Amino acid sequence: MVESKAGTSKTALTVAAIAIAVIAIAGGLYFFLNWQENRPATPPAEIEVAAHADGADKEDEVSATPFSVCEFGAECPEGDIARVNADGAANIRITVPDEVAQQQWSVLSIYDDPAANSERTFTPGEATEVDIPVTADNDGNDTHLVVMEVSTLLVGADDKGEETPVVTTWAFTTEAK
Repeated sequence: MVESKAGTSKTALTVAAIAIAVIAIAGGLYFFLNWQENRPATPPAEIEVAAHADGADKEDEVSATPFSVCEFGAECPEGDIARVNADGAANIRITVPDEVAQQQWSVLSIYDDPAANSERTFTPGEATEVDIPVTADNDGNDTHLVVMEVSTLLVGADDKGEETPVVTTWAFTTEAK
């Protein structure tokens, strides 16, 4: 059986259109993935972590930039500690953004009795929020929460602008000013 020239050219046009569509999709996907991999991430010093007491209004939520951002193993200056009003609250809820939650991160709870201090570590993607009790029972004595620290290892830039691991820590206190 002999095919007509019109049928052959129609098939060739269809194959060419499919090939062009596949190339366009593959090219678009390549450029999107390249952009996503190379886009500038939020610098660790600009990432905010939030805290609020349970039962508090949303406007009472406190957001804080890091207390310290320091190259791994180096001494670093300390910044300001954000204050959370814990009056009448049972828990303080810490909320971390995706940039932190996608890494291993930890929260250190420091009470007025050091024996009650605790640290919890979260694996990547495990949690974006954690509740910390305002009071803890330690051998029959109530101890009160003083400081909460959230820490993680992120990628930052050194003095030369090169990527380097940085320990990033946010700090909140429940003490009055």
